[in-house]
Amino acid sequence: MPRPYALTLLLLSMVLPISPARAEPTLIKLRPGLGEGLAQSDRAPAVQRLGIRASLVKRARIVIPDVVIVEDEASYLSAISAWTPGVVFPVLWDDGSVRSAEDISRFVRAFNARSVVRFRAADSANPGPREASIRAAWASAVGAAPSPEPSDALRLQQAQGITPPGLVITSMRDPAWPGALALGAGRFQPIRFIDKPRGSVSAALSQSAGEALAKQIETFAEESGLSWKAQGDDLDAITLCIDGPIKIKTADQPRTFVALTDRIGRLGAGGAGERWAWSGQITGPEPVSAYRAMCALFLETTSAWLFDAYPPTAEWAAFDANAAAALLRKRDIATIVHDTPNQGKRDWRLGALRPLEAGLVMVNSKGNVDFFDLAPGRGAPGDIPFLSRPAIVHFVHSWSLARAGDRNTVGGRWLERGAYAYLGSVQEPYLQSFMPTPSLASRLLAGLPWGAAVRVDAGPVWKLAVLGDPLITISPAGVRADAPLPLGSTSPISSALTEMLAENRFSEAVRALVLVGRDEDAARLARGLLKDRPDELDETTIINAIPALMRTGEHESVLRLARVLPDIAAHPFVLDSAWQSARVLIATRRGNGSALAFMQSNIRKAQLVRDADEIALALKPSGGARGASAYVNSLIPRAANERQRKSLERMAAEFASGKR
Repeated sequence: MPRPYALTLLLLSMVLPISPARAEPTLIKLRPGLGEGLAQSDRAPAVQRLGIRASLVKRARIVIPDVVIVEDEASYLSAISAWTPGVVFPVLWDDGSVRSAEDISRFVRAFNARSVVRFRAADSANPGPREASIRAAWASAVGAAPSPEPSDALRLQQAQGITPPGLVITSMRDPAWPGALALGAGRFQPIRFIDKPRGSVSAALSQSAGEALAKQIETFAEESGLSWKAQGDDLDAITLCIDGPIKIKTADQPRTFVALTDRIGRLGAGGAGERWAWSGQITGPEPVSAYRAMCALFLETTSAWLFDAYPPTAEWAAFDANAAAALLRKRDIATIVHDTPNQGKRDWRLGALRPLEAGLVMVNSKGNVDFFDLAPGRGAPGDIPFLSRPAIVHFVHSWSLARAGDRNTVGGRWLERGAYAYLGSVQEPYLQSFMPTPSLASRLLAGLPWGAAVRVDAGPVWKLAVLGDPLITISPAGVRADAPLPLGSTSPISSALTEMLAENRFSEAVRALVLVGRDEDAARLARGLLKDRPDELDETTIINAIPALMRTGEHESVLRLARVLPDIAAHPFVLDSAWQSARVLIATRRGNGSALAFMQSNIRKAQLVRDADEIALALKPSGGARGASAYVNSLIPRAANERQRKSLERMAAEFASGKR
């Protein structure tokens, strides 16, 4: 069937080249001065020394500004093997899911890539024994022998003026191993292998398992031959690339937990001794762990979004977001702040109507695992903003990481939305446990690494978990070079669009455009298909197009596509994107009827009360308080538990009495 003329012009416009021609190959060596800079860091206080070391290594390497996308283990290993002590480039893993597409596009936008290419290793079906392959890839990237003894690799690094800042811990059976390889190779850190701890990210290690892991890591540190027992020694960081529990049970109270990352790096039984290292944890399956590691290695922090729901009185004033924002702005970090008196639910929702473009997010609130209190109002996981670029999130709040693997919790939703580093509590920690917001801003700006900046400098093992690479700093990234990728055969995604569109492979084309950060083009193609070729709108096309349409403000098209999708509830992130579009249409008084109809037909079971509240408020202007109350009452039979039922009954009564 011939294409309509408008759609044909649209397709042709999408295949025009967007990348500059490659430069001739050049030889790039390790930038000079690295050893001298690292030596100077020895004169800094211990808490700053680690950040200086991490920043200098990051800035010493040349960055090739192309994003490499792989689809399998062998290709990931081969791509990292092409790193050298002086030259690196980001490598992301695409497993074909919506989440992979969203993570990659988020990274591409923030990284401002020259081009985005696919790479497949010659023998992609046979990666070989994993531990040996990881060791070989790491050795190649840091300039060591193919199968180095740890002592040989260490001597080679020290000859270049590099002492490893820490250890990276993972398991051959752990899906987070790609993050371990990237952070080991990217920061010149040895990788050590353990047996994978039992349990999911939302589970807890037994105290004995936590102690055994801490002792095993101390043994690794001792075997390295480097100094490690005090802050300011050679080894000051532990990166756990473990897609497993982030908390540990305590012996005396089995329902009381402490954070794994606060126990690891402390001496003595139960961590009762001094801290010798700051730790962080990378979780997630292969693509997610790679994403979180690459963000830590290659992204800069140039913008921030702060929300302070605390009153400006007593101890709450120490967390003043305005004071933190003033510090960030002095360092030219563009900062949006919501504080007294603009700190309620309405302010939150208005501030989150568009996806956040902030690389640093700092929030002060109260609440539990599945809600956060504002002033006034209460937010739920469904209110967590979408992120247009990866973000570091500091969330002063109780319980936000109690079930970190559950998207229906506060911390779980931030992680799903693209946070690559997160500080939150696994249980009630009390306010004084958190680093005050202005102090954290000051520490980050002073060069402290993420794992140390968020920690109060003294105190027992406690309940705050550090997710992400502990060596993240907000210092500038490495200098970019217009040099070719050392990978041989790669396939630019934009170039492949010509073939995709010529062969009517519209689903692939939409996803490809999302991957390379071209949301506007993906949205235009989806609109064109919706208008001229609706028969080409299969499920894959729709679920990749809806988030892009939402980000570009094509909210009416989002709802039109959402109605075509047979079971949108099977795609939670896509459903959230459609809800966001409906919310924007209601807030801007465009298409209220269709937006409300969509919401009412697609209430999310896990957040029934929160969705009921939003729909009832939207119904009130036309149906009055009685109409809003009647609607809430109609949902009571759908309550999943007694808590939901009581919340709905209370809400209905508040609308009926005029309190809402």
